[in-house]
Amino acid sequence: MDSIADYEARITAALDRIEQAMAPAAIPQTDSGEVSEVASEEVAALKAALQSERDINQRLEARVEAVREKLLPRVNKWKTKALRLETELEALRAEREQDVQEIGQVLTELRTTIGGQS
Repeated sequence: MDSIADYEARITAALDRIEQAMAPAAIPQTDSGEVSEVASEEVAALKAALQSERDINQRLEARVEAVREKLLPRVNKWKTKALRLETELEALRAEREQDVQEIGQVLTELRTTIGGQS
């Protein structure tokens, strides 16, 4: 998913650069204030590139959403399973602690019994 986010960031940056290049101050004009033919062609090319980038960005966003929708049930399933396992683990730890205490009591009783027989 990180690579998709990287692509999205790169596309967004490219779109920003294209929009800045298309700003009125960035378009060369003739002495009469009209946009030159070369600038018009450049603006048309930039607009086409911008639209192409927007289309690509839209497709990527759709793919990201599709991946999210596909993976979300799996993620939720694993989260639920992890919570159940964590609960089970805590129960086992508590049970183990009780066993350790019980073994300690048995050892104490054995020591007392063995010590009393000597």
